[in-house]
Amino acid sequence: MASTISKFAKGFLSLLGVQNFGSNPRVLADHVQATVDIGEQYQVETQETLFGSNSAANGFRAVSGSQLIVPTGEIWRVLAYAVSVVSAAGETGRIGPSVRVGGSFGPRFPLGNPIDYVASQTNWVYFDAVPFWLPAGYELGAECAQTVGAAILTCNVIFVRLKA
Repeated sequence: MASTISKFAKGFLSLLGVQNFGSNPRVLADHVQATVDIGEQYQVETQETLFGSNSAANGFRAVSGSQLIVPTGEIWRVLAYAVSVVSAAGETGRIGPSVRVGGSFGPRFPLGNPIDYVASQTNWVYFDAVPFWLPAGYELGAECAQTVGAAILTCNVIFVRLKA
């Protein structure tokens, strides 16, 4: 049997939206039921993988073809995101995963700590805080700095495409 509620945590009723004409519920079980999230099991079959490449240069680098921009009318649930850079002799720099909002001159946000890459190596940097959501117009790419030469960067994403 459910017991009567004596005190609510701050913001709890606002989060649940269970007030009725300004009155608090007496028994929370009448309004809130436990659920089991099975969304991830359904999304396993709808995962997609995209990748694209570009040369490393200072600033935000989008991949050629702009295939990592979330289209209008969609939301992406990103399950994994990584950036790699292949550098030849004499090519060095700093690279990290990033997202850009609202086109070429929109604000950019780092998605992880950048790494320094050195000549004649393949270097990977991952974004670990997944999954995360991207709304329409957001673009995945890489933030490059202190770039010497024209190393090749590749952005790789595993995601689920949802209609907004």
